[in-house]
Amino acid sequence: MARITETDLEQFVDRLNSVFGYKRKYVKSKAEYKGKAFDLNYAYGGVKLVVYGKTGSGIREVSGRGTKAEIYDYIDAMIVGVEMYKRRNK
Repeated sequence: MARITETDLEQFVDRLNSVFGYKRKYVKSKAEYKGKAFDLNYAYGGVKLVVYGKTGSGIREVSGRGTKAEIYDYIDAMIVGVEMYKRRNK
């Protein structure tokens, strides 16, 4: 597997948001995203997937902290699962 970069993860999170119908809206004055959307949280040498609430009132952890490759695989599995569910229910 090729090395996973932060850019790769950001693009995958954008795809995940698209699959769920979420839109990340960046608020420059607060330097944060607003609205219900998935995002990445980097700390302690790892990364985890989180989701913001509709009002921006809180963050909910979706995955545990892991390496970039582990989170990439986690997001990929979520995308595949949602796409399979949507095809099944057409």
